[in-house]
Amino acid sequence: MIKRIIQSLIIALVALFVFLPVQEVAYAAEKSDAAVITMSATTSDKEVTVTADLRQNTALNALAIELYYDTTAMTLIRAEQGSALRGLEYLTAGSYSSAPFRIIWGPEEENDYSTGVIVKLYFTIKEDARDGDYTIALKPYGNSAATYIEEGNNIESKNVLIDSTRIRIENNMPTVEKTVETVEAEEKKPNIALIVSLSVGGAAVLAGTVVLVLKLKGKKTWKKVK
Repeated sequence: MIKRIIQSLIIALVALFVFLPVQEVAYAAEKSDAAVITMSATTSDKEVTVTADLRQNTALNALAIELYYDTTAMTLIRAEQGSALRGLEYLTAGSYSSAPFRIIWGPEEENDYSTGVIVKLYFTIKEDARDGDYTIALKPYGNSAATYIEEGNNIESKNVLIDSTRIRIENNMPTVEKTVETVEAEEKKPNIALIVSLSVGGAAVLAGTVVLVLKLKGKKTWKKVK
């Protein structure tokens, strides 16, 4: 009898350690120095507006992200800079028809600590769009998508945690489905790896590199350093 009770307690403890971390990953991310970006969508007739909100920012001197969506169903018509990260130069790469569409802040010689909306993305639904669910996602661009200036003017990469949003198209009309949590991360600690399942699906991976900013003829370029 005592043996069965001990076995039951062991099973309960194993279940506790297996399932609790799934719910605590998002909480832990917000307590770390990661840059946390959330996405939300609204619809009006045949238009979709997606808002990217920088919810946590301990320090950023550069950020680079890419937009992914189904170009057979939607057309990006405008990307509007938000109120956050105004201390960093805002650039977009390519035309709105580019896939993926790239958005870059910085790099600058000082950190920006602001939070709030970083960009609003405006889409229209194509006339021949098929009915179904469509994901609109932002992902870190490159090995050092987010960097910050540390003491001694060292520039290091940091975690970027981003989710995505999903819409449904029926009879050429969009409605908001839900947020899909897909976490992407880059960090300066290469010896740590954490892979977890989130509520809908995704993984958190901690890795990273160190970069230096070099000035060449008045322009800033990036160089990886092991």
